[in-house]
Amino acid sequence: MVQLYAHEVELNGLTGPEQLSDSMMIDHVEMNPNIFFVTPTPMSSNGMRPFIPPNEWDSRHKVLTHGVDLSLVYKDFDKADERKKLRNKNGINDDDIVLLNVGALSGNKGVPVIISALNLLIKTPKYAKTKLLLKCVSLYLCEGQLTKYLEDLVKAGIMEENDGDNLITNHILFMDSTLTSENLNMLYNVADVYVSPYYQEGFNLPVLEAIAAGLPTIVTENGCTKVYVDQIKANVPNASKYIHTMTMQFEGNDQFEENMYSLLAIIKRQYSSFGKPIDKTYYEKMRAYIEDNLSWNKVSHLLYDHLSELAENWR
Repeated sequence: MVQLYAHEVELNGLTGPEQLSDSMMIDHVEMNPNIFFVTPTPMSSNGMRPFIPPNEWDSRHKVLTHGVDLSLVYKDFDKADERKKLRNKNGINDDDIVLLNVGALSGNKGVPVIISALNLLIKTPKYAKTKLLLKCVSLYLCEGQLTKYLEDLVKAGIMEENDGDNLITNHILFMDSTLTSENLNMLYNVADVYVSPYYQEGFNLPVLEAIAAGLPTIVTENGCTKVYVDQIKANVPNASKYIHTMTMQFEGNDQFEENMYSLLAIIKRQYSSFGKPIDKTYYEKMRAYIEDNLSWNKVSHLLYDHLSELAENWR
């Protein structure tokens, strides 16, 4: 949310439930016409609709995409040996296929869907050498959260009790340490595919980072990422070979197994392509599109132009 006072522009922090209740926020916005909202996707903007009078929606709200710094996320073609060493150091064999998910293990991320699909996948010998790498945030105590998810899946009858032990021992790697940008980029290079079957997100920046790093992605189709994934696929036709989407619904017990089998089917269909060298022509074209439309350089200029326009109108 952007708040302007005459010539002064400041980023207003009143965006979370811990600052204002919904009713207080509505009153606050109505009494302060100098409050404006900026959201990164049309889906995330829907959450702002209750706070803005309908007749003021277009004038007080704007969608401006997030972006990535392409100098920080990239396919490092010159560090194949380092990739191999890092994989081996973390118990990943050369012929293992590594699924990656980056972010907090909160319920909206869909991590239980990945875990349950992985559990079914590895029971087929052809896919037995699959691992899941979770880069989570210590705030969410990822080891404890992961254990809870496994227990819940057992209680729901989706997994057997010994399945969780096998996954933890042989197939799931996780880290909750803070990484430098260089080390985070190495995670994208270590992995073979990025998986994000989320239920709700505002933008889901790691998906865009993974694409920028040349990583295949499996991502919820009907969500906030659809906007920029579809943009990239439309402007880089060959991207469809690398960027795969699936239909997922928002969280609901009756839909969980449907989502699990949907993810499992897509992983199986694309499995033989994981770990293969990326086509450099495709990679360079895809990066050029992101630079022109979804980079921090582009986004910062869009935000500056928008704030300048707002400030000018409030002179």
